[in-house]
Amino acid sequence: MKKSLLKKVITLSVAAAMVFAVVACSDKTEETEAAEETAQETVAEEADETEADETEAVADETEAAADETEAAAGAVDCADSALVGTWTYGSYVYTFNADGTGDYSGSALTWEDLGDKISILYDGFTSPMELEYSIEGDTLTIVDSFGEGVEYTR
Repeated sequence: MKKSLLKKVITLSVAAAMVFAVVACSDKTEETEAAEETAQETVAEEADETEADETEAVADETEAAADETEAAAGAVDCADSALVGTWTYGSYVYTFNADGTGDYSGSALTWEDLGDKISILYDGFTSPMELEYSIEGDTLTIVDSFGEGVEYTR
């Protein structure tokens, strides 16, 4: 009877060890599956972010091209522009040549007539300034970057 009891105890011990082994393995599998799911979600999120960034960049380029097209549509050939000539305000002198070059009180510039704005790229600068302007008779009014109208005369 002792052998039978011993067999039962050993059998139960082995069965218990197997149950613990299965439970331990199943926990690791669940943890591994959870880690894999998290990794897949992270990769998917990064792919979505990259796609969103690329979409935004294309939208920005499209908007910039549309702005350039709109500006070109209102542009006036420099040779035909009413801006061509020399304009003076005190000691400040703008000279706008028909070829799109010019001078501002001794500093070279290039310019473009955009209709109701003038685009001026001063020598040594990397980007042009766009300033609103109007002409009435011999008076050129340029709205400076502070919103003030400065009147130049021929």
